[in-house]
Amino acid sequence: MGGREKDGHAGMGCRQQRESPATGAPAASPARSGWSSSSCISSPSFALIIFLAVRGQVNKRSDFRPAFWYLPILAATGCSAIAAAVWLLVVLRWPSRAVKAAFWFAPLLTLALGILLIYAETAVSLAFGVIGLVLSLGLSLYACWVRPRLPHANEIMASSLPGTHGVAGRMAAFVAIALAVGFIWSSIWSLGAGGVAAARPRFSVVYIVLLLFNLTWTMEVIRNILTVTIAGFAYMRLGRGVNIDPGEAWRNAWTTSLGNVCLGSAIVPPIVALRGAARSVSLVSGDADEFLFSCTACFMGAADRLIELGNRWGFVHVGVYAKGFVAASEDTWKLFLLHRMEPVIDLDVTSSFCFLSASPGNRITMSWPQACVSALHVAYAENPRFQQHLVTPITDRIQSLAGSAGHV
Repeated sequence: MGGREKDGHAGMGCRQQRESPATGAPAASPARSGWSSSSCISSPSFALIIFLAVRGQVNKRSDFRPAFWYLPILAATGCSAIAAAVWLLVVLRWPSRAVKAAFWFAPLLTLALGILLIYAETAVSLAFGVIGLVLSLGLSLYACWVRPRLPHANEIMASSLPGTHGVAGRMAAFVAIALAVGFIWSSIWSLGAGGVAAARPRFSVVYIVLLLFNLTWTMEVIRNILTVTIAGFAYMRLGRGVNIDPGEAWRNAWTTSLGNVCLGSAIVPPIVALRGAARSVSLVSGDADEFLFSCTACFMGAADRLIELGNRWGFVHVGVYAKGFVAASEDTWKLFLLHRMEPVIDLDVTSSFCFLSASPGNRITMSWPQACVSALHVAYAENPRFQQHLVTPITDRIQSLAGSAGHV
């Protein structure tokens, strides 16, 4: 009776526990569906794609061959989805091996792609091929640089992935739906891109840039819908010791939280890129007094402020408390600062692992392990004493970094 009662009431956990742990104030109520806010962007995007597709058919050049354009794109998209599913199985079954493999296979695959582009013997392919070679070298150096951090990443993955044990089948179904939606949208998107290639209108570059931004943002939205779903469930499992209905979390991510997911998908990538650039400049400049690095402190200050307003850990509170994304990001970051977790977050390479997994797999499927890790971090920040067997890696990491700073 006790166990059934616990699970039965846990299904309402996300809706009943609306108080923000960071501020103590009630979280914002999801009174309005996110469909209206997301449709303001998706409808014009869809209209643009249809316009370009129709225009391409009307003004099609004689040398344009649809089969040579659409079939490779659809085949590549389908193969990417299959590779993504296989790679996710590897990550869930052997997380430590997957982490190590991603950091070494990403440079090799990038190198292979660069060589392939160079052998195409066109000006554009040569330029991108050289870029691929440079990136492969950079990724190799990065893999060597972060190698000492991999044991901590393995421990965090091992502690966070149990957050979805017992519901792996449901989560896999959600991932399959997300991949299917991504494939369908990519197919529709290819019609617009094919229309530009067929007609080559005057503003082709502008259209291509708009289409690329649209595709990137749409894939981010699909990925973060999974993030909100999985992070909400994993947080309740890891941080509260209760189970909620995965189906309810999935429905809420597609409806009441969709507007916040769309907002977060638009602002998090540029903020992360800006903060990464700021940290790189700060690392290179050190204590130098050169004019080039005189604004490093200002740059870092601006980046740190922006990361408070938009970060991926905010998606956890969006899924659990149905907060607005900016408020959720601010609350989670305040908790990290309160418990001295910022160095742990900055030195964690699980996010880099998920990003590099875009080479052998797909960023959409990697939302599963990344959401579990984010849920563990937020659960620890709210209550550092919960389930010590799970959070020991975080506690040890904080103490280790504090000791290293004390000896400097």
